[in-house]
Amino acid sequence: MACGAQFTVTRRKHHCRACGLLFCKRCTLNSIMLPKEFRYGDELQRVCFTCFSRIRGITSDETSTAEIMLSSEESSAYNYRCIVEVLENGKRSEPVLIVAKYRLFFFRRPPAGSKKKQKLALTRNIHLYNIIELAAGDSANKMRLTFSDVKVKEGKRAITIVYTELPKLIHSIRSAYRAIMPKGLGDDRNAISIKFPEEMLLPVKPLEIGLAGGFSDTYRAQCNFLGVPVSQEILLYIEYIALRDKQNEFDMNDIPGIDKRSKIAWDMLPVTTVLFHNNYFKSVSLSNVDRRDAPAMISSIFSFNTTLTKLVLHNIPAEANDLTYLGTALKQNTKNVLQVIDLSECKLGIQVVENLASAIQSLVHGILALYLANCRMNSKQVTTLITEGFTKNFAASCALEELDLSGNRLDAEGSTAAENWMIEMGEYSHLRKLVLSNCHAFSGSVMHGAGKLPALLHVDLSQNIVDTPAAQGIVGAITTAPIASVSLAGCNIACEHAVSVTNYLVAKHVTAPEAVIRIDFSNNNMEDDTLELLAKGFMRSGAANLRELDLSQNQFSDKGLVSLFRSLKNPKQTLQVLRLANAAPKVAPEGEKEVLSTLLALLDETPSLVCLSLANGWPSDLVNSFLEALATNITLREIDVSYNRLGERGGRCVGQCVRWNKTLLLLIVDSARMSPSAWHNVACDIRCNTTLQWLPFPWNDYDRCIAAHSPATVVHLREHLTAIQDVCTRNRELAKVASVPIWQRHMSAPERQRMSTPQMVAPLVDVPKTLTARGASTTQAPAPTEAPTETETLTYTTGSPAPAPTEQPDQCDAEPADAEVVTSRADGQSSATNVDSVPAAPAAPPSLPQRNEPASAEKSSDEEDDGDDGCEEEGTPDDADVPTQGCTAAQQGSGQPTMGSILMDAIARRRVAMVNDDQDEAAE
Repeated sequence: MACGAQFTVTRRKHHCRACGLLFCKRCTLNSIMLPKEFRYGDELQRVCFTCFSRIRGITSDETSTAEIMLSSEESSAYNYRCIVEVLENGKRSEPVLIVAKYRLFFFRRPPAGSKKKQKLALTRNIHLYNIIELAAGDSANKMRLTFSDVKVKEGKRAITIVYTELPKLIHSIRSAYRAIMPKGLGDDRNAISIKFPEEMLLPVKPLEIGLAGGFSDTYRAQCNFLGVPVSQEILLYIEYIALRDKQNEFDMNDIPGIDKRSKIAWDMLPVTTVLFHNNYFKSVSLSNVDRRDAPAMISSIFSFNTTLTKLVLHNIPAEANDLTYLGTALKQNTKNVLQVIDLSECKLGIQVVENLASAIQSLVHGILALYLANCRMNSKQVTTLITEGFTKNFAASCALEELDLSGNRLDAEGSTAAENWMIEMGEYSHLRKLVLSNCHAFSGSVMHGAGKLPALLHVDLSQNIVDTPAAQGIVGAITTAPIASVSLAGCNIACEHAVSVTNYLVAKHVTAPEAVIRIDFSNNNMEDDTLELLAKGFMRSGAANLRELDLSQNQFSDKGLVSLFRSLKNPKQTLQVLRLANAAPKVAPEGEKEVLSTLLALLDETPSLVCLSLANGWPSDLVNSFLEALATNITLREIDVSYNRLGERGGRCVGQCVRWNKTLLLLIVDSARMSPSAWHNVACDIRCNTTLQWLPFPWNDYDRCIAAHSPATVVHLREHLTAIQDVCTRNRELAKVASVPIWQRHMSAPERQRMSTPQMVAPLVDVPKTLTARGASTTQAPAPTEAPTETETLTYTTGSPAPAPTEQPDQCDAEPADAEVVTSRADGQSSATNVDSVPAAPAAPPSLPQRNEPASAEKSSDEEDDGDDGCEEEGTPDDADVPTQGCTAAQQGSGQPTMGSILMDAIARRRVAMVNDDQDEAAE
């Protein structure tokens, strides 16, 4: 027989009235009225399934019913519809199959000839992301469709589809999938295993990549996959950055609705899953938002992403081990290119640090920046990070350019580990910036190791104890390393130590015109004696390369300030930034005039000085007179006079300054106790200005006005302040500057600045083979040494180079000149990886949330069966498949999970985070 069945005593022959071939009864259940050329009259005739599908097709009523049952987006964009025969577990059905935008829909129809009203019922829908394999059957018109289903033990199901025009059906499925697939996969064959002869595969159109690497199309598909609403805010954001800004940095804080309490809050899961294989964005960041599901969701991105080079998770409330999966994901994904990691203000548990150290150990590329400020790590965790991460992969850690461990506890154990690591790196290190503020570090020990780094330029030891050994260590590092920027804010540094550090720093770079010297002695309770000694040093050396000087929050009088201004007054001076916020609490009224005159002389004779801060605590008459004098100044670009009691006169002085000054770009005036009438003067005078680009909104003065004046006065004040902002906006547009505040370059301290997003992959550093082997052979952290005492830590003379410690010599320097150079991983494994392999994701937990169905389905029952030879319907919506995204063909062959199983694992992690969040809220 044509259907392949064998005749038996109970199985009779039936021939199709249309084609005349022989079939069994199950294959000829359909009856239809044949066309007139067959000469059968108006009676229904038995036909085979192929002739039934070809002659009858899908009626317009059935099409309309299907479109009504589908969502508007699905019904408006379906690609193909046909009547197929489905075989599954010995059961047979003949549903209407619609290949829609995101899913395959199967509709059950009453058999032909039935007296029941023709009505379709949705029995099954398969998301395209669920499809695992399309394979050829035992005949040319059969296809085996394998898709994932976590409801069955095997995790997947398979059905056989019989259709005469099978190449067209395969082409429609492929075309629909290519439209929504993550473009980072390259081709649909990397996501779905297609096992058909090439002659069966019709050519498909070239892959069209939409905005931001097809982010919007994939995001809509993911929302449909998960049953969550599409956020228009995300789509507008993608359109904005891709078309207008042309940025490749994905900052979630810029998208309205990031706060989960907002009415337009959006679900983070589809966003993060889109980033799995997106190859457009280079960085992802989220800061200062209470989203406790964010760490797990964002960490899962790096299980597969191969283009993100920067991660910023700053100040995200989370439990100590919420970021545990980040290290696991980086270690599993050997193709990751993450080089800048910023987890500042996030609490890191011991497991997070261990996983992160393990990930650093397995990196096959260099890491450029690591920011772990205020992560509440103790000395044991810091030691683990250094000994289990940095020292076991010197090729990657030597590429490190910026390291911030401020706000954590180093103590003796962590300081010794950092010292030993820096000594071992030695000449191979690329470290340029080291920030260890407020970390209870043994500064002398740390700086002993820092002196071995040939690229170190900036050191921040703020809020640490700087005693005599520490000062000697700093001076020793300055003499041996190219350090040009030192921050010792809040260290209560003694006068002689501050002078010694300054003199050595300035004297070393006096003959190096390319050096940029930055000194920060803020908040050290310095008085005039220290300032006068610093001034003498500047006068003697000329301070030719001094670019930034911060002496804020110290106790200076008019005498000390006059000495400082006179010492810096030099036409060849390169000083650009001078910060003196809250530095003049002891200025006497009779000395204000001399301070003002020397300050103005400094500005006139030092054209390089462009940024000046006189905020907080300066005499109001002095500041007002200074603002009036700025009307004719042509050098200053940025000025901060906030938190001074300028009063009513301040409005006139600020107005004169902005009216006549033609070079000032930034003016910060807030908490100045200026009345609404004073701000009215400023609003009137600033209309003539065409250069001032930034005058930040004075929120403190505005709030004080709300509390002290009538609503009408507040309305007028708001109008004046709005007019000021309009003028600044106009000036920025005329100057064609970016919408980033310019004071981020000068007003912000260097230690707060972050590395920009890398656009290229940093290679491993070529280190000697012995250094690599020593890092790989280290199995445990070395036992911490006792805390160094002041007498035995540093015994060399101030200003001399720091000698190598006797207990642990610098073995890098002992290497022969012709030492073999390798670029293998520090763990001894080969750095070569198979580009076609994709790392496996952790197995999904047994209980997983179910997605929502996009369309309502009419439940079928056995009682409605037409009684034809055990023929049963193929299923109900209860059999809806939990989606599992497609993955590479190599994954299906090796049994690795598909993209959908990875997504379900991400759902599980989010569920755990949400449960923890709910428990915390209930406890509160």
